[in-house]
Amino acid sequence: MKPLPSDTVFLLGAGVNKVLQTYDGSIPPLITEFFQVALKSRKFSSDLYLKRMEQVYDYIEAFWKKSAKELENEPFDLEECFTLLEAQFNDALAKGQTEDARNLSNIRFTLKSFVAELLSEFELEARTSARMHQFGELLWAEKPTILSFNYDTIIESVLESASGFSDWILSGKAYPQRDPGEPIPDDELAFSHSKWNRPLGYGIKFDRV
Repeated sequence: MKPLPSDTVFLLGAGVNKVLQTYDGSIPPLITEFFQVALKSRKFSSDLYLKRMEQVYDYIEAFWKKSAKELENEPFDLEECFTLLEAQFNDALAKGQTEDARNLSNIRFTLKSFVAELLSEFELEARTSARMHQFGELLWAEKPTILSFNYDTIIESVLESASGFSDWILSGKAYPQRDPGEPIPDDELAFSHSKWNRPLGYGIKFDRV
């Protein structure tokens, strides 16, 4: 018999990750703190990353009149930036402005990659944090419904860690290698290194989004 869903609900905001800290003292950012956190870190403020992000910083300066130096010390609404990028991209496509659409797409991709890379800096910290591991164990034991407003996947990481290795991994079975396009048998669709299966743990069906 399939177990009944838990009546417990955890509502998690961005503050849940504030217990984490990287080697250089960085703490996971709120939505308005991304550039403040990034530009105060040695890695993301290096000449290499400033050059890589040049298009993004030029775009922000054009529409928000904020330089990279100002972004380092002032809050900036990242959601507002993504919203404007999306609107301008769709407008350029509708008007057949191919070059503008391509440039906006490049800026959007660079910014998304930046967000993903910055947040990934805290993934290892989450797996090695005693407090986060305890929280993961609580979530695994309670098996609640989890509503999260976080951009990162830190909660997913601590759930995987707390749940332990899956029976598949403990049995020593290797994940089969298949040629691109080769059908995957049903019994392999639920493969996971951990007992908590991340792709099957979300409350949405990704093929319908």
